[in-house]
Amino acid sequence: MYNNQMIQSRQIANLQILDNNLNFTCAASVGSQIFIGTKEKGLFSSALTGNAVFENNTPSGPARKFKIFLLVF
Repeated sequence: MYNNQMIQSRQIANLQILDNNLNFTCAASVGSQIFIGTKEKGLFSSALTGNAVFENNTPSGPARKFKIFLLVF
């Protein structure tokens, strides 16, 4: 992650999320949080500062069956 001055503020590796079989599909930063979407396990988030751990923020329920996070263009 780079800030507005193009200085690296955080480096994120897929090993920081405790699952080796994830395919990242999209990412966005909002304020001091980063959100990473994965195909297999949904949405993960973490603070951009320090070495914060990632948390899974996918709601419980039938998300895979109804594909509530699916974007169609």
